[in-house]
Amino acid sequence: MDAVSRGDSFGLVEGREARLFTLQSDRLRARVTNYGGILVSLETPDRVAAWDHVVRGFDDIAGYLENRGSFGALLGRTANRIAGSRFVIDGQVYELSKNENGSTLHGGADGFGKKFWSVTEANSRYVTLALISPDGDQGFPGEVVVEATWRVDGCDLSLTFVASTIKPTPLSLSAHPYFNLDGNLARDCLDHQAEIFANSYLPTDPRQIRTGEIVTVTGTPFDFRNGRHIGERIREPRTATASRESQSLQRAVSARCGVSGHRSMITSGSTIPTCKHVRRD
Repeated sequence: MDAVSRGDSFGLVEGREARLFTLQSDRLRARVTNYGGILVSLETPDRVAAWDHVVRGFDDIAGYLENRGSFGALLGRTANRIAGSRFVIDGQVYELSKNENGSTLHGGADGFGKKFWSVTEANSRYVTLALISPDGDQGFPGEVVVEATWRVDGCDLSLTFVASTIKPTPLSLSAHPYFNLDGNLARDCLDHQAEIFANSYLPTDPRQIRTGEIVTVTGTPFDFRNGRHIGERIREPRTATASRESQSLQRAVSARCGVSGHRSMITSGSTIPTCKHVRRD
């Protein structure tokens, strides 16, 4: 393997070395580690052509271990929460790993974001990571084989998942990067203007578990259909998840920072669960 496909050392996790892979186009530079599939950094030129970081991250793997959350990581087997850490399939009850207030968050205590992934392909434009989750992993039924590919192409960063299983099982894969389009990461993102392409939202209870309702965003703090500054409404007391009906690749969220000139567009769908486009004005 050459230097690009081997990656660089990113620190140790229980004696095992994490590797860091750099992907670059003319407009983006992304760094991904094989531990948790974490998107460690994303850089792009600002309006004066200076390269800025637009994703929060740590300098080495130790920062992620100390954080203990899912900071920047791939999520699985299921993103978000499963109430009571249990579900029923075909009459059989499955008890899961509990890691947040009696619920299962992002796949459990040892979810996909806490595992080493195998690197099956890597070059200067993309890295493909693979993981085998055995039958019974965190309580979930069936072996699941997953591939995740991070790729840069011009001003696009994409993440594509491919997965298969041998038994019926819940599977909801995603990623958990934190964006700040200011570039210097010294400020919060409250001055960012966001547009969310959703007509409805899914209310949650105090444990952040969905209630099952689907409610229009009209007249609520979640109505960002025409674009608003995040700081205008972020303190209003509601909790929810955006809801869209289509499974095809569609716009989900756009954001813009007036200071740096950075813009991002997030699209989502069944074929490419997360795709982020970053450019400057």
